[in-house]
Amino acid sequence: MTRLSRPTRLPRVMRHVTIAIILTRQGPMRQLLFPPQMSNLLLGMSGISDSGAPRDPRRGGTDALYEFEVCFKCHSYSPNKPQLPGYQTYGPLPNRQLLSTNLQLAFTSSASWHPVTRARGLSGGPGTALPSLLPAPLDGSGAPISGRTLSGSSQIYCTDCHANDSGRNLGSAYSEASGPHGSNVNHILERSYIVESPGGTPGDTANIPYSASNYALCFKCHNEQSLRNDESFKAHWKHMQISSCATCHDSHGVPNGTATNNGSLINFDLNLVAPNGNGVGPMWTDLTPSPGSTSFNGSCSLRCHNTDHDSKSY
Repeated sequence: MTRLSRPTRLPRVMRHVTIAIILTRQGPMRQLLFPPQMSNLLLGMSGISDSGAPRDPRRGGTDALYEFEVCFKCHSYSPNKPQLPGYQTYGPLPNRQLLSTNLQLAFTSSASWHPVTRARGLSGGPGTALPSLLPAPLDGSGAPISGRTLSGSSQIYCTDCHANDSGRNLGSAYSEASGPHGSNVNHILERSYIVESPGGTPGDTANIPYSASNYALCFKCHNEQSLRNDESFKAHWKHMQISSCATCHDSHGVPNGTATNNGSLINFDLNLVAPNGNGVGPMWTDLTPSPGSTSFNGSCSLRCHNTDHDSKSY
């Protein structure tokens, strides 16, 4: 199997990965796995735990135990990640209101996070706290992935989103190699996920037309019709018709955020969202009675897509 070395620690050296072939401790090639279990193909890898501790026998720890720990080796505390405002080499990146390139902090946020390192603990499905959550993630043909479920106690893999866009990870109809080695979709994504490109003055950028195919990655786990029916946020469909999901939602998690202002992965893209005419915001205030509630209420103070919001309630 392959071992990926730690990227360079020198900030001025171009970021890169080296590959060494090792022939020991390799297990079966195909397994039925459930997040956060790690494939046998990654056995013996080092990594970073969800607490930020090294997973490396050379540093007094153990080998990596979970897939996300291997990812964190490059995508947590590595000092020269080129993911800063204005970086566009591999597609547009949002300029987040609460900016961090350390995904260990994003996934261990106390505000909101996608359940990679730990479950969300929120019920999913119609009439619940997460009404758009599907019973299981869907493969590339729209069928539930065998053996996988989605619920308040489930977790997902980094490679549920970051993977080959024509690999076996999409289902039996696909034959190319699976995994996050490369993709024709920006940011090594398995399916389409459109990020609005900066253009014009934040708050006054042009609308973008809606197409379900632009957000195929979201609809792997979320029911499009539920979002169009406004079963949670009461103006979801109105916003979906003019803006990208990424304009409001930070797909990994919101480090250093609060449940009141950054619940539901709210972390605005400052390339597109600005303070309102009174200089307030951009700010979302969650007025839902408590976590897990099925009563969805909140207010916005900001300017986005040529429209001022001044404590506008939903």
